[in-house]
Amino acid sequence: MLNFANKRGSSRVFLNTVYFPNAFVVEKEGEIVTEVLADRSSKVVGNFLKFMEEILSCEDSLDVYYIAGPGSFTGIKVAFSLMKAFKKVDNIFWYGLNLLEVLAHFVEEKEKILSGEKKLKFAVYFSAHQGDVFAAFKGVDSVYYLCSSKSYFLDLVDSIGIKSYEFKKGDFPRPSEVLEILNKVKFFVNRPLYIKSPVIGKKK
Repeated sequence: MLNFANKRGSSRVFLNTVYFPNAFVVEKEGEIVTEVLADRSSKVVGNFLKFMEEILSCEDSLDVYYIAGPGSFTGIKVAFSLMKAFKKVDNIFWYGLNLLEVLAHFVEEKEKILSGEKKLKFAVYFSAHQGDVFAAFKGVDSVYYLCSSKSYFLDLVDSIGIKSYEFKKGDFPRPSEVLEILNKVKFFVNRPLYIKSPVIGKKK
């Protein structure tokens, strides 16, 4: 478990590796100073250089949060390469986040405002290609993950009788919204990714 209430750095960066390097945010002394959003027309090299400039120009300690998966293989690989390159830098601390858990907490915060309920049960999911989905079931206190065929997942959600929220690329939270989630949620549990549950069975 990771407790983000106890920050190690005086500045924070979040980069969304689903779009990396097109989406990141830099916060210094509690204020957002730079936010780059995902855009197909964005120049990847230019955004990458801007991200590197922000990291290297930080004179104080820096907390860097990134999506460790599931998501774009290329984006995640780049993030891990950066983490490996900077791991010997004393003032930079790296924290991997599970994208499904980020999305689950994002939906939970929105639904709490709309419904007023504090204990919610729902599911979030997004495409894993070839008819599969990555999904998370949010209970009262935990997030449970699985990878399954979309048809099986939707049948399972229907049988349980809970809401499900599909996320497409344009639906993901802004980087600054993820930092807001980190301010509100004390614990993110990082679990193994890309593991199919043995109870899934054969695809339909």
